Amino acid sequence: MPNQIEQINEMNNSLGNYTDYDMEGYIKKYGMPDESKGQHLPDEFKLPNHITFSTDSIYHSDKTPGGVWKSINNKWHYTPSPYVLSQHSIEELKNYFLKYEPDAILDLQGVE
Repeated sequence: MPNQIEQINEMNNSLGNYTDYDMEGYIKKYGMPDESKGQHLPDEFKLPNHITFSTDSIYHSDKTPGGVWKSINNKWHYTPSPYVLSQHSIEELKNYFLKYEPDAILDLQGVE
């Protein structure tokens, strides 16, 4: 039976490298995610370089403040923090939301 590090390496090989997510932390807390269901992983282990890094991450801090997710009228809205905007352009964020978060709203009010 593979150990935890071997499982992480296997997962990285099958799903792509997690350079913006603490997969080891996730697995230690929750176990291996069920890849067959297209499981969305929680923000809890997003690293500061993740494009939707948020205040829900354990890595959110005064030095690396995350953006904010809010549910408004049953629709998720994401407002990037100045820190997130220093790591990713508005164009990158818009493209990401079109491709990966089509049902969410990228709230750039007061940012653009």
